[in-house]
Amino acid sequence: MCLDSVSIIIPAKNEAGNIALVLSALQQAIQEYPGPCEVLLIDNGSTDATREIAASYGCKVYEDRSASIARLRNIGVERSSSDIVAFLDADCLVDRQWICSCVAKLADQKIGLVGTRAIPDFGNATWVETGWYRLASGVERPDFPNWIGSSNMFIRRELFLATGGFDEHLTTAEDVNLCHKVRQSHLVCLNKTISTIHLRESKTLGHLLKRELWRGKGSIRQFLESKRKRDDALSVLVPAVYIFCCCAALLLLPFNRPVSGLLCAVPLFLPACMMIRKKALISDFPAFMSIYAVAFVYLLSRSLAIVAELFTILSAVAGGRSMYNLSARRPVVRHLFLQVLMLSVIPVCYGETVFQENFDAQADWNVTNLYTTECAGTCSTAPANWSNYRTVPGVSHLTKPTGSIQRLPDGLPGRNGENGKVYLVYNQSVAGVNWPGDSTLVKVLPRDYPELYVRFWIRTQANWQSVANAQSKIFRAYHWDRTGNIFQFFNSGTVNPAYIWDWSTNSSNKATYMNAFRCDPQETNYYCTAPGVPSYQLNDYFRAWGNGPATSYYADGQWHRYDFHLKMNDIGSNNGMLEWWWDGKLMESRTDVQWKAASGSSPAIGWNTIAIGGNSNNTFSGPAPADQWYAVDDITVSTSPIASHIDQSR
Repeated sequence: MCLDSVSIIIPAKNEAGNIALVLSALQQAIQEYPGPCEVLLIDNGSTDATREIAASYGCKVYEDRSASIARLRNIGVERSSSDIVAFLDADCLVDRQWICSCVAKLADQKIGLVGTRAIPDFGNATWVETGWYRLASGVERPDFPNWIGSSNMFIRRELFLATGGFDEHLTTAEDVNLCHKVRQSHLVCLNKTISTIHLRESKTLGHLLKRELWRGKGSIRQFLESKRKRDDALSVLVPAVYIFCCCAALLLLPFNRPVSGLLCAVPLFLPACMMIRKKALISDFPAFMSIYAVAFVYLLSRSLAIVAELFTILSAVAGGRSMYNLSARRPVVRHLFLQVLMLSVIPVCYGETVFQENFDAQADWNVTNLYTTECAGTCSTAPANWSNYRTVPGVSHLTKPTGSIQRLPDGLPGRNGENGKVYLVYNQSVAGVNWPGDSTLVKVLPRDYPELYVRFWIRTQANWQSVANAQSKIFRAYHWDRTGNIFQFFNSGTVNPAYIWDWSTNSSNKATYMNAFRCDPQETNYYCTAPGVPSYQLNDYFRAWGNGPATSYYADGQWHRYDFHLKMNDIGSNNGMLEWWWDGKLMESRTDVQWKAASGSSPAIGWNTIAIGGNSNNTFSGPAPADQWYAVDDITVSTSPIASHIDQSR
């Protein structure tokens, strides 16, 4: 099979401090891609060693001292000859799979342009960088957004040339303009499987102000020329309201101080509105203040940019120059009025933290193996804040409790390096016995939720063992009708729909994971069989985790973070969702799940129960009974994103 050739185009100026790191990471991505690649660096008159360093990495280096950033990228396309052109900023570190993953997305003929999300370098981030990231990352961007940034972007040469490429008359927003042109015939795709690290995010408020002043220069022109004015109006409307209120407050101050004071409050209130709309990732008051400061400076700079651009337009009109398509001015007022009306009637929706547990405040529970039962109904012996549990030992009757709340064995530190408590699960191995023992903690949530985000952390003991075709149940989320046995998932039960997730190994004892989908109404054969159910829901299915044993991934004796996103489908539509991330890496994404069938299910059914732990089928010990532990800590359940799914911190 002939693979597409790829040209990576990097515009640069005085990037000697970053370019070696960027090209080193890019070389790893090129090595992963089996097709032909070339790298072109288009230099804008560097006075440092940028060109020399790039040449030492094998780049084709060209120079243009007077061009805009859009022109530099277009020059790169003109000098290249590959099937696919990719654009990369000279301060972005790409993932090893950057080329492979994005080129694979372009295999879908409906997709015209692909890019990944850029994140800061968390290891060296200032509070401004972290605040900007938390502000921008609260709302999960759709798979097919209106636009993506040109800091890393892939497009087929034929389509790029057909759109006319980047608009060289734009100082900024050239990527937004290109995406809008592409969307007239193709989809713009955000590749969420990987991320790109942006080394030079704004580290201070002063730098943020300067950067957004520059970025906001093309806002009015982009809006006037956009064919999707409803999508772009807020970028002009909000800064315009901001600057209008500031100016009006100053003008009215000598005549009407109360009204002036109310107008002054608007610019102070708008950053908070922006934080709410973007569902900023706020964890405490200091985080709120840092995000607010970033939002305030962002709106201030964008407002000043609007004023500067407006003066430029008026100067051009006064001088008889036609810098903009001024015939488009007449519908502008109509569109802006529509946006004001929409903002006045759209309710503000707040995310809700439904449940949190770090176990540290819990009394030791079941350490002495007191409870060896299934507590499925009204459960007075469950740990505080929990609803139900199963701590049923297998036939071996090993002395250690299958589940308990206590500190880690052997004096090991908790997840945060302290001696905090955890939920400790002992999986049992008994020769000839399938699924011995069980330890599960259950939390019934206050009500049914159409969408949930769940996060927790797990580590195993250091010498974890597994055999081929092993499984360990780890996590469940489901709807329980609150009448039957909360642990009954089979056809006689009242637990459906349900999602079950396992650790597992394949026939070669390599690490895998298992997804199980249980539909509503409850299926008589345990699995989903309703009409229209996607094929992957018809049985439990297993996916490779990597190319190594469990101890290379989930069972390496280190803490790892697990994030899940579950969304119910609308009755009659396969638009339910399942996503899960491991240490911030997206491992599974389904957007066509049929949790609820078109008939026999209720629109009111939502997620109302989570369960941690479960039984295991892993006969690692031979004939002698044995057990081994894993620990769960820091559980959070929310109706909105808990934090960034691509944060790699542990």
